Amino acid sequence: MTPASIVPHPIRSVVPHDPAPIRTTYHRIDGANILLHEPAGGRRHDLLFVSMHGGLSPNLRSAFLERVAAHGIATAFCVPDSSSFVDQFRAMDRCMAFFRDRAGTVVLMGQSRGAGLMSGYQNIAENGAAAFQGPERRLPLPDLDLRPADGIALLDANFGFTVMHLLSLNPALTREWRATRVDPTLDAANPENGYAPDAGAYYDDDFRGRFLAAQRGRYLGLLDEAERRLGQIVRGDGTYSDNEPFIVPDGIGINNSPKLFAGDLRYLSHTKHPWPQLHRDGSITTEVVRSVRVDENNPALAGTMRSGFVSTVRDYLWTEVRVDPDWDYGEDHLIGVDFASCVTSAPGNVAGITVPSLFTGHTAGYEYIAAEWEYERSASADRTIVFTEGATHGWTPIDAERFGDTLDLEARLVVQWLLTDGRFTASTARGVAPGDDVTMPAAEDLRARLVGTWTEVYGTATARFAASGQSEVSLAVEATRWRVDDDGLLRFADRYGAESVDRFVLKGDELLLRGVRYAHD
Repeated sequence: MTPASIVPHPIRSVVPHDPAPIRTTYHRIDGANILLHEPAGGRRHDLLFVSMHGGLSPNLRSAFLERVAAHGIATAFCVPDSSSFVDQFRAMDRCMAFFRDRAGTVVLMGQSRGAGLMSGYQNIAENGAAAFQGPERRLPLPDLDLRPADGIALLDANFGFTVMHLLSLNPALTREWRATRVDPTLDAANPENGYAPDAGAYYDDDFRGRFLAAQRGRYLGLLDEAERRLGQIVRGDGTYSDNEPFIVPDGIGINNSPKLFAGDLRYLSHTKHPWPQLHRDGSITTEVVRSVRVDENNPALAGTMRSGFVSTVRDYLWTEVRVDPDWDYGEDHLIGVDFASCVTSAPGNVAGITVPSLFTGHTAGYEYIAAEWEYERSASADRTIVFTEGATHGWTPIDAERFGDTLDLEARLVVQWLLTDGRFTASTARGVAPGDDVTMPAAEDLRARLVGTWTEVYGTATARFAASGQSEVSLAVEATRWRVDDDGLLRFADRYGAESVDRFVLKGDELLLRGVRYAHD
């Protein structure tokens, strides 16, 4: 039965809505390119829905984010210059500064690899990097000071970038750096071990046990090799002075042939508990969710250069995941993987994320089941889970006649979630968490509390409010005088008498103004 902790689902159905034209603009910041999509008729909501996927691709387009914008919410897609997760965290932080100048509320979106990146970013932004810096780590993550977002949506997240690499390692290689030499007794593409095309594979318990043990053994050996090469770099004996490439044959995440569940569809075939499932007509039912995926094996990729997993020595160690000797998976579970040990794993990161969270799973792929693991581990008091029936990993339907336009369906779901009253459109959009007891002080009290100097918590912006009515605010150009009106709104006036109006929140010694969080000096 459904866990007792489940919050009643607030979206009973997804209502029809026609997409409208959008306006797209290009922006460049240090470390990333950004495409900003806004409704052509103008923005009605002080909210940005933003994503960074992290995979190095020259394509800035995101069909899903464009569709969300067409349904009324401004979106942004960020493409980083570097493939390193650490560099991408830093680039995303600079993107956040850009977004905070443009919206009071910023919500992250992560899909597939991007879910590991965005959840890792928000986890570190809320808690620091200490969880990934313990003495047990071969290479602790460096300190990172990141600007947090106001919410997060993890849409068909994979199990974690490193976890998918582990699951994609071909354990049949007889020599680590020779992808063309395999042990037939461990080859998942060998019919004698249970392989058959067209979803006919059947791997018995004995083969699965030997296969997974060898897969873990290969991964641990690769970690040892990366650690050895890091030692050479530190001693000055490496190929380069700071870092070097680390390429793993037959180990890329799209390498489905070593994933037994890609061909044997018994594995990861249904959720453990009943959850809301979204159907083509917008209705939502609650049921045990079953995968409708087809055989995703691609044995032709094995042994080719395309099967190579490309990383660096430092990144390979920074993104390490701990795996128990008895790790295993079955129809509705994957056990023995310490998700929380890996900064690229959404099911682990959500335990440190407290902002409103949305988790979706696409039932025409195997990644869908991660939504259940994320929901059950989430630390957010405002969390929502929905499975989109028939959607593939890339949002398109596996069968359009049967399942409809699943990309548009999930885009409308996201917009409804974002605009649920009280989540971002009211109290949370002004920096107050759902459930907080908010009492608006009198205007005179607010004026007195604003007087003084404030410094941005995650940056260098400042705000100074003098009792005489003079002000200097980094994000309010030409604003020279200030007052708080009886409605609790902050009004700035420039030297020509023109006024600008801003909402703000005072909580203790913190001020939230124009999306920037300040602390009182």
